[in-house]
Amino acid sequence: HKKCTGIRGRIAPDPSFKCNRCLGIARPIDGRPFESVTIDEQHLDVVDSFCYLGDSIAASGGCEAATITRVRAAWGKFRELLPLLCSKSLSSHTRGRVYDTCVRGALLYASECWPLRQSDLARLQRNERAMLRWMCAIKPTDNISTQDLRLRLNIEDLGIVLRRRRLRWFGHVQRSEEWIMKVCEMGVEGHRPRGRPRKTWREVL
Repeated sequence: HKKCTGIRGRIAPDPSFKCNRCLGIARPIDGRPFESVTIDEQHLDVVDSFCYLGDSIAASGGCEAATITRVRAAWGKFRELLPLLCSKSLSSHTRGRVYDTCVRGALLYASECWPLRQSDLARLQRNERAMLRWMCAIKPTDNISTQDLRLRLNIEDLGIVLRRRRLRWFGHVQRSEEWIMKVCEMGVEGHRPRGRPRKTWREVL
């Protein structure tokens, strides 16, 4: 750490100083007020993140953890179908349909509810671009755009697919009269922290 090595300040480091973080005995930084809760006589541990139906939900909010989880799942499905996706006996459109159904379906699972940021969208596009270049046997030195690869495989842009999925889920929410609509209209008590707040799902929509 900087405090241990004296890089942060101009004063030479104290040779007798021992950093609790380096020793592994420092108290973890955690803003959660409780370590456990009890609901209907059920004891539940409070965690920073958990996986629910293949989607990762983090206490910090946002969808960064979810996109990372789905990218890993998509790569696993891509490697499983690699002999089929890179087969020269199949046409490019057929391989594109297989990719769109299997791999992209795993990549965008539960994306209807993601409050995507530009960094999250860039992560998805970056990994999909690597998969498309692998399918088309494009070398790093080849000057071929991602749009040309999508036209070759006959698949849509990732941003358009994400927007369509969000709008489809929004229509489902608007037609609902049960808890889905009630949760969207529910007010959250408390004060927002200083700085620019994160975008909500409706703002992204």
